[in-house]
Amino acid sequence: MENHSCVPNSVTYNVIIQGLLKRKELCKAMPFLGEMHKRGFSVDAATTPMLVDQLQRGGKDDILLKMSMKFVPNC
Repeated sequence: MENHSCVPNSVTYNVIIQGLLKRKELCKAMPFLGEMHKRGFSVDAATTPMLVDQLQRGGKDDILLKMSMKFVPNC
């Protein structure tokens, strides 16, 4: 995208991450979550429950949970 002067924004990241989470591909979504965080974006209200659901289904992986929580906006 960026090679064609189209810089991704929060909406772009959330849509990509939602698509991956719908396909149960949390591991593929994590790099996008990291990149999104580096750019100063947070997951939105639609992505957050999907992310939490995937984390709950994935078991009790504390490392993954801690890493994921930094992407969720503070309340």
